This record gives sequence, C-alpha cells and structure tokens, in this order.
Amino acid sequence: MVTSISSMQDRLLDTITPYRDRVDYLEIRLEQGEASIISYRGAQLDAVDRSFTLAGGIRACHKGGWSLSRLTGYLS
Repeated sequence: MVTSISSMQDRLLDTITPYRDRVDYLEIRLEQGEASIISYRGAQLDAVDRSFTLAGGIRACHKGGWSLSRLTGYLS
C-alpha cells in the first residue's frame, strides 16, 4: 500500500530512471483523490465513510511505439 504522494513519486522515479535517456518521450503523472460516502437507510443515518486514493502513470514512446504503466494506491 502506498502511504503518501511522495512515496508514489519515488516509486515512479525509480521505475523510469533506467529508461529516461533511452526513449523519445517520457511522461509521469500523479493524481490524488478523495471521496466521502454517506448512506441512509430510510431516515436513519447508516454509514459515513471517507477514502483517499493516489494514482500515477508512466507513458513512454520509443521509435514510434507507445507504452503505458499505471500505479494505484489507497490511503486510510
């Protein structure tokens, strides 16, 4: 499980380091999201939940061929 956006960034950078000088194009993206869920059963409050997500991706082009790698993690 990923615990922070900086650890996600470190994982992505570690992944691309051996390749970044050998491709024509290289892109890294990081996304952070938050969701709140409130559930009612009739008029009564049933549950309240909140979640956080981190996602990242690497896109590269080498000699006209494209590749995409995606990483996702959830925070509590």
